[in-house]
Amino acid sequence: MAGATLDAKGWHLSTEGIEQCVGDNARKDEKIIDVAKDTDFKEIGRKWLPEDVSKVSCEYVEGPGVLQIQKIRNVAAPKDNEESQGAPRLLKLTLTDGHLNCNGVETEKLDKFGVNVPPGTKVLLKGTVAVEHGILLLNNKNCHLIGGRVEKMAENWELKKMLSKQSKLRGVTEGGPPPFVPFGHKIQQVKPATQKDNFKSLATKKEEKKEEGEFEQQRQATIAEALQAKEEKTKTFGGGQKQVNF
Repeated sequence: MAGATLDAKGWHLSTEGIEQCVGDNARKDEKIIDVAKDTDFKEIGRKWLPEDVSKVSCEYVEGPGVLQIQKIRNVAAPKDNEESQGAPRLLKLTLTDGHLNCNGVETEKLDKFGVNVPPGTKVLLKGTVAVEHGILLLNNKNCHLIGGRVEKMAENWELKKMLSKQSKLRGVTEGGPPPFVPFGHKIQQVKPATQKDNFKSLATKKEEKKEEGEFEQQRQATIAEALQAKEEKTKTFGGGQKQVNF
């Protein structure tokens, strides 16, 4: 039976899932696996992870078993800059068999893994994978990247990444916080003002100078009037008479 041979290779698919993967193809494991790589396990997967996989009581997971990546985070870096190399990488993987989710962390740098691996990608667990406090301890001996691409999941993930990047750029342009810069990296110079901005600046300066000139003229005229009024007010002393000219 196809189901038994697929199980031996770690592909724990439901009966309906196998039928969905077969389609018009012959019932060959290779053909089924090729389709399964690009299909969401929530549609075709069969539950095989232990019920307590995310609890302290679970001590290990026995492979072989294929799981689907739901999310990858570099928990050693800021969320807004997970590709930062300011500290040694520490990937945290959220995985699923299509029914149960579990988390795993790399205990050494996993080959071919990274924060740019999209959700929907398949991984193979081999042998006995130790579990500590509900976390799978992954290394290059017990965890291998298979690949695959679930279009809907990958496209949504790529769209969110693009929108997040645009939001950060817009935030900086509109006076938001500056982007994270890892230690040891140079801060990018602020983009110089455009020619259009320079014209605006020159025009503003001309208007300011014009206003200052008008104000100075008014000030000088006021001072002149005050001096003239002072000269016209003369006092004549003699015979007790005081003459004031207006």
